[in-house]
This record gives sequence, structure tokens and C-alpha cells, in this order.
Amino acid sequence: MIVLLWIGIGLAVVLLFAAIMPLVIPIPPMLNTRLPDQLADPDSLFTQVNGLLIHYKDSSGDKPVIVLLHGFGASLFSFNAVAHTLAKKFRVIAFDRIGFGLSQRPTVGEWKTENPYSNQSQVAILFGLLDQLGIGKATLVGHSAGGAIAIQAALQQPKRVSGLVLEDTAVFNQGHGFSGGMKFLLDTPQAVRIMPYLIRRLLTNGNTFIGKAWHAPERITEETFEFYKRPLQIDGWDRALFEFTRAERSPITDNQLITLSLPVLVISGDDDQFIPPRDSEKLAKQIPLAQLVLCKDCGHIPHEEKPEEFMNATIPFLQTLNQ
Repeated sequence: MIVLLWIGIGLAVVLLFAAIMPLVIPIPPMLNTRLPDQLADPDSLFTQVNGLLIHYKDSSGDKPVIVLLHGFGASLFSFNAVAHTLAKKFRVIAFDRIGFGLSQRPTVGEWKTENPYSNQSQVAILFGLLDQLGIGKATLVGHSAGGAIAIQAALQQPKRVSGLVLEDTAVFNQGHGFSGGMKFLLDTPQAVRIMPYLIRRLLTNGNTFIGKAWHAPERITEETFEFYKRPLQIDGWDRALFEFTRAERSPITDNQLITLSLPVLVISGDDDQFIPPRDSEKLAKQIPLAQLVLCKDCGHIPHEEKPEEFMNATIPFLQTLNQ
């Protein structure tokens, strides 16, 4: 009995220590942070959409409109290798989704209604930006999580979306975000305080995450690495990424996919380590008017790793929508 008592006391001490330490451990502030406009490019634009500051670029011109929606951990710079070429034939609009790039990074207490990191809010921001620019209809080009936003936009307002390009899109098994015990843990004061710091340490120590997105990571240029790291100079990016991660998601169901009646191009790298190519094949089969293109010897980001193959597939498809 005495042994069990001491074991119980020891376990209680460990649990108490684990509960208290995240609340008292010193968290160093970010050093040498910069404001978004200090990191902006000469052609960067900023505007308020639904009360949130959005960073975007607009090639302008009287041409058919395409909107580029980046994936998780990226920003509009991800499309640098293809945006200029696309802009010769289309009006190209790209923007940083909330929580990424140079757009605003709200934290809990800064919003009073819908969580701005939810898919519903992101779709609203997309259409809000188009409204501000006087654009009624556009083709949406979405990569990874950006592809899911593109699909949900087409489901919500089909008359405003002329077509979809879904590149290595995260649709299946995306769930509703964290739930149950995990959601409870992420909502504790301990997690709210310590998790952003852990995210900061994880994403600022090396380029492993970026490398896994490519079939041949040795081809990634130092400039590309620097573009990914640029937004990490903004104070609060770690907390925003935590808020994005724990936000509820609106999953896309099989029944919704079969209702899409617009032209769709599904593109995937054949060596995607994040979204298996079989998921893209399944997606193309479930959407009635979809066609599939697999990029050979390519990872999760064809528009970066194989920009010519990406454009060879995308530009003819986009042109058919505007004939």
C-alpha cells in the first residue's frame, strides 16, 4: 500500500508539473521583426476585406480573370514561377490567405463573429476581394488547401466561378479539424501559451518541410527558401498558424463533389508525399466534368517544381473556358 501511495504521489507531482510549466516557462519574444509593408514587393497591394488587411497582387487589364489560391504554409509568392506567363493571357489575381504571407494574422479576441481562419470565412474573403475589384466571375486555381477553398467557393456561388484548376488538392480525409480530446487540449491555457512557440521552433529550424514537398529537393533554389521564410519575420505569425491549425473545417463531401457542373482540371505530381496522387485520381473521377493530368517526377507543388508542365496543362484548359 505504501508503494502504491508513493507511486500515486509521484504521478500527481508529474501531472502538476506538466500543467504548471507551460504557464510559467519563459517564452522569448521574436527578435528583429518587420511590418508587412516592409516585406512587400513593389507591385504589392493591400486592402481591407471584411475588416481584415489582405495582401494581394493584380496584373489588371481587360482579360479573363483567374485567381490563384496558395496552400498551407505558403503565400502568393509560391506562384512566382508561373504568374508572369499567365498574366500575358489572363488578368491574374493572387492574395495571401488569412494567417499566411503578408495578410493580417488575427488572434483570439480580435474577432467577434466567425473565426476568420475557418473555410467559410476564407471563401467570404475571396468573394469580398473580387467584389472590391469589381469582378463578377473568375476561374479559381487552387493548390492543396487552397484547392479546397476553391471547391467550396464554387459550391457556394456557382454563378461566379467559371472553372476550377485543382492542384494536389486536399479534399479527402480532411475532417472537421481537431475534435474531442485533442480539441480540448488545444483549447487549454497551457496549449494556447506554449504551442505557438513550439511551432516557431519547428518551422524556423531548417528547410526539411519544404524539401519534402519536392520530388527533387536538390533543385530548390536558395531564393525559394528565402521566400518561404520571409513571412516568418512578422511578429505573431506563430500564434496565427496555431489559430489556423485549430480552427474548425467544413469538409467537402462526395455528394457535394458530384454536384459540381463546371469544367475542372485536376493536376497532381506523381510523387506527392502530402496528398497521394490516388486522391487526385479519385477527385477527378467524382467531379463530372473533370480531367486529370499527372506531372511526372514531381512532388506536391507542380507550379513550382515543374512550372512548364503546369502551364502546358493549365493554359489550354483556361483558354477553352473563354472561347
